[in-house]
Amino acid sequence: MRFLLFLLISLLCATTLGAHPLRPGSGTVDSPKDGTPGEYEFVYTFDVIPYVLGKKPADCDDSETYAWLDRGVTHRDDMEKAWNEAAARLTKEIRIVDAKGQTLSPDKVKFPSIDDLDRLYNLDSRGMPYMLRAVIRGKLPSGPTPSVQIQMPEILGMWVIVFKDRGATLSLPVDGGAFSPAVDFPGPPVAVVPDVQALTPVAAQTPVEDKPASSGFWRSCRAFIIEGIEHIWAWGDETLPAGLDHMAFVLGICLLAPLWRQMAINVTAFTIAHSITFTLCLYGLIHIPVKLVEVLVALTLVIVALEILFKVENSRARVGTAFGFGLVHGLAFAGDLAERGLEPSSFPAVVLGFNTGVEIGHLFLAIPATLLFVKCREKPWFHKAIAIPLASLILIFGLWACCDRIFG
Repeated sequence: MRFLLFLLISLLCATTLGAHPLRPGSGTVDSPKDGTPGEYEFVYTFDVIPYVLGKKPADCDDSETYAWLDRGVTHRDDMEKAWNEAAARLTKEIRIVDAKGQTLSPDKVKFPSIDDLDRLYNLDSRGMPYMLRAVIRGKLPSGPTPSVQIQMPEILGMWVIVFKDRGATLSLPVDGGAFSPAVDFPGPPVAVVPDVQALTPVAAQTPVEDKPASSGFWRSCRAFIIEGIEHIWAWGDETLPAGLDHMAFVLGICLLAPLWRQMAINVTAFTIAHSITFTLCLYGLIHIPVKLVEVLVALTLVIVALEILFKVENSRARVGTAFGFGLVHGLAFAGDLAERGLEPSSFPAVVLGFNTGVEIGHLFLAIPATLLFVKCREKPWFHKAIAIPLASLILIFGLWACCDRIFG
């Protein structure tokens, strides 16, 4: 009942939400569709308006964006000038290098046209973000197996590169301002002179081993394990860890169950729950607005803190709390990944890798916290000296985050 009431309150609050929705860009690297030999084509889909305004998507306020779009109706020249300047800027800021680190100058950089924006805006004037495509083409470097790496401007933020490696389609996250993994292309055909020895049964039984699916799966999995850890602990440009709200909730779970067995049960329930909603959201089976999820996460902190302060003793209720709120946190974990345009073939690696990384990030906090709480829980001062101050901090942070995400 408590969980249903909590969801109802959050749904009512959701009507006031209006911050700029975030969708990381995604880039597909392949040979040109027209079959031009010796060239690469990079198609990058991204949130265009923040880039035109010279801001990161996370720093672009909704009202500012709408004002710029509306102003374009009466000041079209200014709008087109800013758009053209952004196109020129992207051409200069994209960097593509070969395997030796030498810069390759693209032959063509096609920035999305302002007419493309007009079409989207006319279809849905409040359908942000407006994701448009830029196309970059150039010549591949010489060599038996040419490869390229791509560096997008840091202001565009994290993006996802999609390419084929040994027949498997990979979707890997790339930090803004960092180089992507190397994308290999098949080299020019080589004339082969028949060799009698190469046609013997022995040679025929020793083909080059090829395990595309396995190679692609574990490469993506490793990348998303790292991203899962960073989702909890990375600072980036912020003054606090990116996953501070999730860390505060895990700390609250440990305070509610200051015994190894209780902590293990609650953390397991939390893990199972967020894995369920993470998977469902990633596959598009459920969809809840990002801002609503952020408010729900903040409210989980408030409720957990109140349970600690008022000494809720029902262990079953604790497990239910961990599981129910784990469902909410799973939606938060999947929020940005679901919008990246990841290939469905990479979803199993994303689910396994990202959830594993998140749990590793949680355990970095849960294990030392539980060690401390198990040692001190029998002390008469434990509740007043440790539980109440920590719960109060979680409560204050949860209330602040809730108000900020509703009215901010």
